[in-house]
Amino acid sequence: MNTEAILRLWRGEHDLHDTFWRYVIVIGLIVNMTSSIAFIALITNEMPIAALFVGYVLTIPYNVFVLVAVWRSANAYQGMKTTAEFMRIVSLAWLALLTLT
Repeated sequence: MNTEAILRLWRGEHDLHDTFWRYVIVIGLIVNMTSSIAFIALITNEMPIAALFVGYVLTIPYNVFVLVAVWRSANAYQGMKTTAEFMRIVSLAWLALLTLT
């Protein structure tokens, strides 16, 4: 993904459905599950500071980034407003769940 594509995503200029399904659900799950596995491995090896960093510090910026992207894409969405609001709420709940577990 190039810089312009990242900026478009950040500004909410990317398709809402693609932003939600690809970046929040699929990639968000991959990022957070990978960090959770690394967190457990580091805790098991008695490396709590590294575990904290990998488990939270690395994932929170991604989660905030895609949450903002969905929020902004929902503002520009031309379809049903209930769909946009649903994706906002689910994104917030999904990323909070992934971040806190």
